[in-house]
Amino acid sequence: MASIKVRFCYNLLEIMARLYILHPVDRRFDPVPVHHSTFPATNDMHSNKIAAIPAGIHYGGKRSASRDLLIFLSVAAAMVTAGNADENTVPRPPASKEGALAEKINAQTRKLLPAKPDRNEIFDAYVSKTSPDVAWSRAWMKAIDFSGVAWDNPRTLTLISPRHALMARHYQRKVGSKVTFHDKRGRPVTRKISGIENLIHDIAVVILDEDVPATIKSYCLLPPGESYSELLRGSHTLITAWAKGERKVRIHAISSVHAGLVSFVDVATLPAKFFDPLIAGDSGNPSFLWLNNEPVLIETHTYGGSGRGPFFSTPENFAKINAAMLKLSKADKAPVHQLRTVPAG
Repeated sequence: MASIKVRFCYNLLEIMARLYILHPVDRRFDPVPVHHSTFPATNDMHSNKIAAIPAGIHYGGKRSASRDLLIFLSVAAAMVTAGNADENTVPRPPASKEGALAEKINAQTRKLLPAKPDRNEIFDAYVSKTSPDVAWSRAWMKAIDFSGVAWDNPRTLTLISPRHALMARHYQRKVGSKVTFHDKRGRPVTRKISGIENLIHDIAVVILDEDVPATIKSYCLLPPGESYSELLRGSHTLITAWAKGERKVRIHAISSVHAGLVSFVDVATLPAKFFDPLIAGDSGNPSFLWLNNEPVLIETHTYGGSGRGPFFSTPENFAKINAAMLKLSKADKAPVHQLRTVPAG
């Protein structure tokens, strides 16, 4: 009971500080938009509403007047928490596991990367007027099988079975649209979208009119779990992008997994050329972890900057995607497919 009272006091102090310091009129400068499960049009990369806090902003003119109050509240909250650390009942994963998965992913990812980054393009040449084939890149990303991503349109689709794919709910193709994948030899495989099921967190599940052949990759996910924010924090991530017609892959790092979303940051230990902010037109492009020589799908982009989008391996997102795949398969009288996973370790 005492720990509950302590946490309540701490939260109350923190809320008072935030409300006093950040004047409501300036909340429009919040660099990360508030997420809503219904996804109004103003909450994505195409709303032009994502803005960094301008230099020199004074938070409604109250900054200097509230400095002493902020210091007092911050110190009081820290003292309350420190004095009752032994009563903190929030569970943590075992120390032996925390960080081990991220270290493994980072070690394997670094083996992919050249000592001096040169180019990040996924293709040497995409389809032309004279040929439907593509030439996959001969640079460092040639080891990654991107054949399961439909790159023929900025509204990319990413396969999770031979028949199903994921795309951004706010930036999707229509039922009946043609979708073209390319196998590792560069030859096209074209299908049509037969149905779409829209879910929470900007997720849209697609069913195609026919299975793709085995020469086209469909991606595995991590098993559903609740501890990925700790297990994956700092993990290097393959971030793909399509904006300006340039299909590229960058390296960002996982910052957190929270409320069904995963957020990314720059990787300070890698050359700057591996990082590039996401912009309008990159929505829906997939992100992968490189684990045991396989790209493991974790997200499709919703927000710009360093990137943020639905984390597919939370128990809720994972279950809803599986349910949508089953529903679409039954409606189409198609073979039933479910999500496949790789061991998280």
